[in-house]
Amino acid sequence: MPTEVIDFLARQLGVADPSCVKRYAQREPTHREHAGKIRKALKLKDFGQVEAELAAYVGKRAWVTGDGPKAIFTDAVRWLRERDVLLLGVSRLARLVAREREAATKRLWETLHAALTEQQVRELDELLIVPPGRRVSPLEEWRTGPARASGPQMVKALGRVAAIIASGLSRVEPDVTVTPRRLAELARYGMGTDVAQLKRHGDERRMATLVATVAHLEASATDDALELLELLWATELVGKARTEANKQTIKKHPRLAKASATLAVVAQVLLEARSWGDEDQVRIAEVWEAIEARMPREQVRAAVATVTGMVPPPEAVPDGDWRAELAKKASTVVGLCRMLTATITFGANAQGAPALAAMTALGRQLTTEARWNVKNERIHPQVVSGPWKHLVFGHPARPDGSVDRGAYIFAVLEQFCRHLQ
Repeated sequence: MPTEVIDFLARQLGVADPSCVKRYAQREPTHREHAGKIRKALKLKDFGQVEAELAAYVGKRAWVTGDGPKAIFTDAVRWLRERDVLLLGVSRLARLVAREREAATKRLWETLHAALTEQQVRELDELLIVPPGRRVSPLEEWRTGPARASGPQMVKALGRVAAIIASGLSRVEPDVTVTPRRLAELARYGMGTDVAQLKRHGDERRMATLVATVAHLEASATDDALELLELLWATELVGKARTEANKQTIKKHPRLAKASATLAVVAQVLLEARSWGDEDQVRIAEVWEAIEARMPREQVRAAVATVTGMVPPPEAVPDGDWRAELAKKASTVVGLCRMLTATITFGANAQGAPALAAMTALGRQLTTEARWNVKNERIHPQVVSGPWKHLVFGHPARPDGSVDRGAYIFAVLEQFCRHLQ
């Protein structure tokens, strides 16, 4: 023991000769004798009286939480103090904690392994095997999320969810005493550990890890797919459609400006005509003569056609052009619309129920040759919002009730994404 430590202890104990402190540890029975005197004087319990109870507490704590040895050791010390137990040596308590943690972990592996059938054990082991012609195992494919936001990647993400659900391995029901926290701990290990390392584990640990990992993968793959859908809608679809619409607007601007200038001249003549006399005295021929004195009639007709073709109807929103651009790209989302509600089971409140019903029906409509018409029960006109109506149904509405396929797909998808958030 360092000299400065001996001196410090001597001062704290009020001992004149520090050497007696150094001699304290030379006689082994001294510790036990003094411990007994301290326990008797302070009326403390002997550790042997509560060892079994403490072991049960530590085992339960480790089974429920899966905390590390440091946290459980600290709780064990607190537990002893609260019950007025004479504290034992650090190493002995550490061994007790380690023993109970190991027992709880083995019990967890055994419990999860016992919940599996022989068929499920074989299928879980097959997740670690690289099939012929593939580079990685199925587990590694499932652990790899989508790389970027695109229609094909969205279909791939939904295919990943479908494969995990179809395997049935994510629906294994372990004992009710197994806490989500313990399963999450195993899943974290399974998500980050090399497949070769998982193969080297014993049967019980390997199966327990795979059960927790696959259950976690169903939830995480679903979340990945929905996040990708939101990103795809906001950036790749709407963002690019707005950019393209702005480019088209810039290209149209010179033609629109020229046509508008022509119509402004016509409007000016019409306003001046009011000063020529009463309305029943001014003839249309006179008005046209005044207009043609400034520009040919064909130029006026061309200007009207240009403005009519470029400017949306009065009830349309100013940014309606990007929706028209978006409707041209329906092929990029057909695949995901077919799979979305067929792969993932959604729930909805009263506000979101119409959008969910429309998306579900849209997925079915895309798998058939049925006509896109308002009379088709798979078409839900009520979810088509104002800005989309003139694109989906026409302006004025088409006499035969036909529906623009691309515009309707995106009108439903927009409502679905809005309620999904």
